[in-house]
Amino acid sequence: MKWLIPLVLVGCGVQPLTSAELFGGAPDAAEAGTRVAPPVTDAASPPSDTPAADTQPAVAECRGTNLNGSVSGDVSDDCDGSLLDALVGVGGKHTCSFSGKGSFHISGLPVGCDHFLTSIKEGYFGYGEPITIKPNGNPGLRIRLRRKGGCPGPRPDPPACSCTAATCTAS
Repeated sequence: MKWLIPLVLVGCGVQPLTSAELFGGAPDAAEAGTRVAPPVTDAASPPSDTPAADTQPAVAECRGTNLNGSVSGDVSDDCDGSLLDALVGVGGKHTCSFSGKGSFHISGLPVGCDHFLTSIKEGYFGYGEPITIKPNGNPGLRIRLRRKGGCPGPRPDPPACSCTAATCTAS
């Protein structure tokens, strides 16, 4: 018989980011002092049209000269699996996932570099996860956004995703 033992990570020393740090803009009063933790984070304010640039850490393998990296996948509601149009960002580039399909694709990313994959949609908690850009791309990424009202509650009905900042690319 196999036993399942829950693993609890406490005091890992990882400092989570606020939605302002992830997507730019000044935090509002409700968000001041609130931190968010990956992979499911609390973005207290609605998505911004001016996402902040992701920073590229100084990693020996990451020289930023090979821009053939990409990420692709889909964004869905964690309660019922329905596909969402949400703002997705990585490596200083941002896009909206396709309405009705939830799919996204961001290319032109530096291979071998560590970045933070993020997603946000009004009515849902934000998402953030560290990711290393692979030489052959990072396909099949599944982002599941958790409703702020919980699963028994009604599905949020926010406005369609809009990405108009200079860092936005077509998905």
